[in-house]
Amino acid sequence: MTDLLRQLHGYGEQLEARMGVLGVEDVRFVRVGAGPVRAIMDREPPHRRRRLIAVAGVAVLAAVALAVLLWPGRGSDPAPFVDEGSTTSTGASSAPATSAACAAGGDVTLEEIEVTVDGTIRRAVVHVPSGATGTEPLPVVLSFHGAGEIAENRQFDDFTVLGDQHGFVSVYPQGLFGDSGTVVGVTGWDVEATAVDEPAFVAALLDGLGARVCIDESRVYAAGFANGGAMALLLACELPDRIAAVASVAGAVLEPGCSGDTPPVPTIAFHGLDDTAVPYAGSASPAGGFPPVLEVMAARAAVNDCTGEPTVETVTPTVERRSWNGCTAPVVLYTLDDHGHAWPGHRLPVSQENLASHLSPLLLSPGETADELAANLLLTNFNIDASELIWEFFDTTAG
Repeated sequence: MTDLLRQLHGYGEQLEARMGVLGVEDVRFVRVGAGPVRAIMDREPPHRRRRLIAVAGVAVLAAVALAVLLWPGRGSDPAPFVDEGSTTSTGASSAPATSAACAAGGDVTLEEIEVTVDGTIRRAVVHVPSGATGTEPLPVVLSFHGAGEIAENRQFDDFTVLGDQHGFVSVYPQGLFGDSGTVVGVTGWDVEATAVDEPAFVAALLDGLGARVCIDESRVYAAGFANGGAMALLLACELPDRIAAVASVAGAVLEPGCSGDTPPVPTIAFHGLDDTAVPYAGSASPAGGFPPVLEVMAARAAVNDCTGEPTVETVTPTVERRSWNGCTAPVVLYTLDDHGHAWPGHRLPVSQENLASHLSPLLLSPGETADELAANLLLTNFNIDASELIWEFFDTTAG
């Protein structure tokens, strides 16, 4: 335990140093208990704080990151993926687009990668599945964190576990911005392109990854939570030639659809009816709100050339599945009752009392208490597992 806490302290110091190198001066880093650092806003006016919080959905705290790393539920190691030469783990029939690293043998131990974009160092956490040989090209799942998180936080989605089981590389990019146009506030994704070219970062990241790890460049997928979900949908618009399918969970989308004509990209999404951070029915405010989830998905359906109304199926008494019809590429939405701003099947491993005690007042809506927000972050429907369904969707619809 002591060694792990020392490791977390060390990571916090590294993150603080990285942000200093990047010129992030208006961020105050706070270490909560024994956890890693987190950044909070010091000088932003209230209306911009609300905008930042809206884009974020909500920040997952450093205390949660610590709990994830210590979570006993992450327990036993799964059976490793076994590379069987010419047969991939997914059984995809199309020939893989092998990356540069495959010829000489890719790095099977890579844990982190850095790339420089527009003079700024960007990073991502990498997990190559156990059993990989370095010569067989593997699919890639990019998992984008929500605003306020660090890349390591998002690993509670268990894509690393699924990657070991099914043979794909899990990549957790680190965001920089949580506020439009400035280098302040919590980390996140500049989906409005006011200050950062996020698609350029992802393109550079994939170039760097392919040069280091043997990957199948035709099978790169993007998933994300909240602000990260909006990032995944953005990539469907901006990098359709490099992203084979996308998934959004509790996506904090600001504008539905794509600007201009873009090719169809398979899309799956998950959203709770009880989400108070990014309401299912949408929200409006002078600081910027969210369109309704069905409007966002209808826009994706239009991009994917779908026709008519979606078919609605009852998966469980608390889960509905909408599948749009006649699409060039599939569009699917899971709507969950008894589910808040959370990842289906993966509850944050922290008590409501502990989470509420660490929530900044800046995250609260007018009239909302920290306890109420904490309860919404922990309200998780376990009738489906979003991570498993996302990988199944990626594997079968965009393989």
